Amino acid sequence: MKTTPIDVFAHVLAPNFYQQMLAIDATIPQKAPYVQAQALINMTYQQTHTTTRYPTDWGNC
Repeated sequence: MKTTPIDVFAHVLAPNFYQQMLAIDATIPQKAPYVQAQALINMTYQQTHTTTRYPTDWGNC
């Protein structure tokens, strides 16, 4: 299985976390519209819309 590194620091809202966030306050997307960005909430979108290519061998970085 091929793996691809993903930079997730403050760049991803994992699906379960997003749903938990909505359960706490369903108005968060209206208060902070950026949380609706596909690049934050849709992992397929993030994997297919990259702007930076990372090295395939992180051990030599």
